[in-house]
Amino acid sequence: VLTRSIAIIPTLLVAVFQDVEHLTGMNDFLNVLQSLQ
Repeated sequence: VLTRSIAIIPTLLVAVFQDVEHLTGMNDFLNVLQSLQ
């Protein structure tokens, strides 16, 4: 289980960072909503 998780963690990090790049538009939208409140 440990070796599998160690192998999976980097791919998870890469997927998360790619999602963050795709979600920057959503983050800007949320920032606008928060500033309006």
